Amino acid sequence: MGRRPNAGFSAAEPWIGVAADAGSVNVATAIGDPNSTAHHYRRLIQLRKQYRVFADGDYRCLTPDHPSLWIYTRRCADEMLLAISHFGADDSHYALPAGAMPEGWTMELLLSNYPPQPPGRLRPWHSLLYRATPPAAT
Repeated sequence: MGRRPNAGFSAAEPWIGVAADAGSVNVATAIGDPNSTAHHYRRLIQLRKQYRVFADGDYRCLTPDHPSLWIYTRRCADEMLLAISHFGADDSHYALPAGAMPEGWTMELLLSNYPPQPPGRLRPWHSLLYRATPPAAT
């Protein structure tokens, strides 16, 4: 595993040398690890194909001035995505601004790169993706 040229990333001639840790950081290792970045991006691609709001939703940034948090929504019709990304090496906390989510909507966690955390807590380089839907019509 991991013995393919260029750590399995490309058959092309690299413009810089292959990393010293290519024996452990390579395509074969990533594909075999369900918690790898490769699997995370595969899941994101699946979600984009599954939910129209990824491509068609209106974007709204909720943290335009925060130095390490990027929290935004995308909304179309009766569907909303809430993305929370923490670009920091230390734990952090967040609170959604009032009115960020419509009253009564149900939130479902679609993707996270960490196991569940207490509400509002973020780990280093943590990302969360939620889908929100309105209450069912009665």
